[in-house]
Formats: sequence, C-alpha cells, structure tokens
Amino acid sequence: RRLFPVLFMQYFKVREKYDDQFPIEDLDRYYFIDYRYDVWTGDIGLRFEFEDPYSLTHRNDISAWWNHSEYRIHLDPEYTPLNDPSAVRVPDQEAGWKYFNGNEVHARWYYKKIKRAMDSDINPRSGREANVEVMYANDGLSNGEFDYGFNAVLLNNKFGQYTVDYKEFVPMPIGQHTLQVRLMASLIDKEVDDFFWVYMGGMDRLRGYTYYAIGGRKGAMASLTYRFPILRRQNRQASWLTFKDLYGGLFYEIGSAWNSERTPDNTYSSAGGELRLNLGSFYSYPTAINFSAAYAIDDAVYRNPVFNVPDVVYDPQWRYYLVVGFTF
Repeated sequence: RRLFPVLFMQYFKVREKYDDQFPIEDLDRYYFIDYRYDVWTGDIGLRFEFEDPYSLTHRNDISAWWNHSEYRIHLDPEYTPLNDPSAVRVPDQEAGWKYFNGNEVHARWYYKKIKRAMDSDINPRSGREANVEVMYANDGLSNGEFDYGFNAVLLNNKFGQYTVDYKEFVPMPIGQHTLQVRLMASLIDKEVDDFFWVYMGGMDRLRGYTYYAIGGRKGAMASLTYRFPILRRQNRQASWLTFKDLYGGLFYEIGSAWNSERTPDNTYSSAGGELRLNLGSFYSYPTAINFSAAYAIDDAVYRNPVFNVPDVVYDPQWRYYLVVGFTF
C-alpha cells in the first residue's frame, strides 16, 4: 500500500463432495456415485484508491483485474444388480474432467460516502453507496461431449456483463431509525448458456428465493429496509466478547430476471426481518453478526432453456441466513 496503485492478488480453492444413487434399466444396474467438485479461481489486478482505504464511512476506488478459473468434476461409481440394491457393490470405472475454463477481465468503481457516527457501520443513517462493474468474459464451458476418453469439449462463451448496485440511506425523524433504499440491475449483452445467467435469488439479492430460482440474461431488483435500534451502546463484557449494539430491521424486496421481455409472471417479491449484532472480540477485533429471515411471496418456476425436462417449482417458504464477519 505504500505505492500507488495497489497491486492485489487473490486465490480461492473449494472442494465439495456429495453422493447420489439411481437405476439404469438398460444396463440392469443400480448405481451409487460419489461426486467430487474441485473449483479454483484467482485474481490479479490494480486498485486506485482516492480515499482512506481503512475508513468505514468513506471509500472511492477504481479496480481493474484479470480472473482465471477452472472447475473439475470427478465421479467414483459403484453398482449392484438392479433387482438387489442391497447386494455387495461392484466398483466401476472412475471418471473425471474439466468442465469450465474461465478468463475474465473486470473493471469496477466503488464509491461510499456515509455520515460519520458511532454506529455508522451497523446503521448508516445518511449517505450513499454505489458499485459499478463491467466484465468481459472469454469462457470455455463443456457442452456434454468429449473429444476422446474424458477430454471434454469446451465451447467458447464471449460476452460482456454490466452491473450497477446503488444504496441510499435516509435518516428518519425518530431517534436512530433509518430507511435504506437499494436499486440493482445487471445485463449480459449476448445469448449465453444459463450457467452464466444473472441470478436474482440468494443472500445478496432476493432473500426469499434460492440462488438459481430466478435467472436470465437481464436482472433487476429494488428493496426497502426500515432499520431501528433495539439496544445501543451497552459495552458489556462476556468472556472474550464485548456486546455493543443490537439493531432490528424490516424489509421488502421485489425483482425479476428475464431473457426476452419482463412480464408480471416473472416478477417476484419477498419480505422479512433482520437482526444486526455489533460485538468486539478480544477488545480490539470488530465482530458483526447478521441474522435475517425472508419469506418468498410469489411462486418461482425454473424452465430449462436447453433440455426438455420437468419445470422446477419453488413454493413460497421461509429462508434463513446467518453471516458472521468484521463489518456489515
């Protein structure tokens, strides 16, 4: 950070395992398959910081970076006779291949200007925050075919994606009460596989829906959150934790994702509440805990754009999220 601009690098690797079982009547076998996904991604780039990078209330920087990702799958199958799934399992040939190879260039402007206050991290009361990002991708994705053995054919997907995410914090005349308004939109400029779509569900968008429930080349949402204090400036010690503030919130979100045109049938909304707990760990480390519960008000239906398979229907239900970090 002593030189300008900042050079940054990141690397993440994830391994996930799960299993499945199903019959294959043509082979007269009942299969048990262990799946393993190995996913890694890395960034290298530059960040131009025009404000104090350590401030919780002010930020103004422009970043540009290159990202490379590789996704692999490994299958370890066993089988039994179809009419006797409880028999001793017979190992079958293992298989594995790379199904995604990503190369993407990103540019982002991140701006934040919030009024300084003792509780501006847990309850920003005046100001705004904006993220504007442009991404160009040259990604290879498996089409389900193989050259030879388990060497998957990767089809090129070249496209641009443009995203704007804006938040405005409006102080209310009652105590430390605040109204947060959020507007977000994202656009992919070409027809692409649904693997790359803009998905509007999940923890960071419409919280009443799973991540893949709402998707398309275009997406937009708006949300309104009313936040209020429950306990403030307690400063009570419990072992290594210091309890400081507890805030509550009520929110309503509405959004959509589409390919050709947006209609009332593909507009969805959710509502719920949240609790924000501001702590300190070992006297000096900030600790933020956010719990939210969201209910999906509308049904969501996922239709596969490629294969003729049954639709997946997401019925309205409650979904819960717990996030622990250093800031909110």
